[in-house]
Amino acid sequence: MALGVTLAFGAALGLLGHVLSRRIWPTVGAALAGLLLGWIVSDYLCLPLARAGLPEGEQVVTVTREVSSLKPWSYILPPAVRLVAIAPDQAEPHGMVRGQRIVPVRFVGRSEPELTVPVLFDCVGLAQMPITDRTAFGDDGRVIDPDWLRVGEEDTVLQAACAAESATPGAEN
Repeated sequence: MALGVTLAFGAALGLLGHVLSRRIWPTVGAALAGLLLGWIVSDYLCLPLARAGLPEGEQVVTVTREVSSLKPWSYILPPAVRLVAIAPDQAEPHGMVRGQRIVPVRFVGRSEPELTVPVLFDCVGLAQMPITDRTAFGDDGRVIDPDWLRVGEEDTVLQAACAAESATPGAEN
């Protein structure tokens, strides 16, 4: 998508420069200006398009913006390069373990494939860990040999997952 927008801007302005001047350098300059303009536009279209593509009910909880010396305009308004979204309505209590939830977390990056991972959140212990094919659960529902990532109360993904827990009818707190 971004490459198409960039090429379209470059081709359109290059053609316009050629038609208006009939010389090669204005044509090349207009084409380069069009490519640059397309690059800038595609940087800022990424986040709205990613948000529009999320399934209904998913909410964006984190947006990562990036500043780059290769993109001087990013110092003024850094473009979004990736976002994290969760679906609070798909949050499930984790068996018999109080204060833990399993929530699907979607990672969407500008130049990365989209990825959805089930994540186990410990709302009491302020920790999280992705559930993989190597994650083993005991008979009581607890994770065997957990590899928790400790996060603070200010972690927006943990806040959203734990808010989903308190909003679920019959959820244990």
